[in-house]
Amino acid sequence: MNQAHFSYLFPDPLYSVNLDGEVEPNLIRILEPCLDKDNLRPNDHNSITKNDRLLDTVLADSRLRAVIVDQIHVYKHNILGLGDNVELRITQSWMNYNRAGERHHRHNHPNSIISGVFYVQMEENTSEFMVHRHMNSAVPVLDPLPEYQTEWNAPSMKFNPRPYDLYLFPSQMLHSVTQNRSSVPRISISFNTFYNGEFYAGTNKLAKLRINVE
Repeated sequence: MNQAHFSYLFPDPLYSVNLDGEVEPNLIRILEPCLDKDNLRPNDHNSITKNDRLLDTVLADSRLRAVIVDQIHVYKHNILGLGDNVELRITQSWMNYNRAGERHHRHNHPNSIISGVFYVQMEENTSEFMVHRHMNSAVPVLDPLPEYQTEWNAPSMKFNPRPYDLYLFPSQMLHSVTQNRSSVPRISISFNTFYNGEFYAGTNKLAKLRINVE
């Protein structure tokens, strides 16, 4: 029998890179004012900052913001295949604060193209980043036995982030955060992006579109 081949057709690309040594080592001190109770608001099973433009205000001139913008460009160019005429501009950014026992519900990010999360502080192996498969309600799906679960058939995939890890992913991807099993607060910065610039479909310049994002 000839050798069989599998193909990954139209996968959802999750990109991750560790930025230790590339960004400020004193991020916690810079972000301390944002952790005041007056600057946090309740979310679903955790807290987030009232400031939803964190990377454009508190961290506007930071190395972190500059490196995140560079990594978004890598994702845009190498994964989405978009040229320099199109920018993925950060539209919202906020901080997540998970105390001991807190988690983050399953969700996605509407009105965004690529979303991301950067881990400022956490104890390793105490809280996982979960990605969930979209279920087609028209097709019944049986969960495979644990020993047979793969990237193709698993209902969810589990990742163990480390401090200074950056994850980028399509905004429609369902994701969640498991319970913080540590006494150390789990602090991360999330953000959304949207197209900015003049672009068109493939080589069809009749389908040209201009979007200006503030």
